[in-house]
Amino acid sequence: MKRSHSALLATSLLLVATSASAHPGHDAHGLMAGLTHPFTGLDHLLAMLAIGIWSARQSRALRLGTPLLMVIGMLAGAGIALLSGGQALHALIAEQGILLSVLVSGALVALLLRLPTLAGAVMVAGFMAFHGFAHALEMPAAGSAMGYMAGFVVATLALALLGRAVGQRLMSVPTIASRLVGGAVMASAVMMAV
Repeated sequence: MKRSHSALLATSLLLVATSASAHPGHDAHGLMAGLTHPFTGLDHLLAMLAIGIWSARQSRALRLGTPLLMVIGMLAGAGIALLSGGQALHALIAEQGILLSVLVSGALVALLLRLPTLAGAVMVAGFMAFHGFAHALEMPAAGSAMGYMAGFVVATLALALLGRAVGQRLMSVPTIASRLVGGAVMASAVMMAV
């Protein structure tokens, strides 16, 4: 039991760690850029992990479908960004949506909230559309666009599954652990906003 508390503490500390910029420079191209992007933006990392954690307490359909819903939302957002030409207003809206996704997903984890399957599915896909929009805008000029998108799809699936595994583990310990993790995500969103 002591080991699980140490792991939860380490996870919580990781979640509250901040960086000077949520999107540091990306030197990789194509597939590697897509694979690394979700891991190097604190906002992307926190939202995807928190949504995965939250999904562990949802209906079986939503729990199993969340990784796919995240990918669908990401690809839809990327498509919108590419079709709209990434206008500045749209980019600003996407950034606000990303911040909201981090805050709300943290709150869902902290409050142990269950949503109806359809409402949860729409929320997950909608939040991830903001992330996909930002991913497309930050796509390196050099390299393969298809490789980049394939990379961020794989990274998104990995983060969703990792989050769900953490969420399942959190279900076997006192609920205060989930509340602390969710609170840490929310606190990170507030720090990113200021």
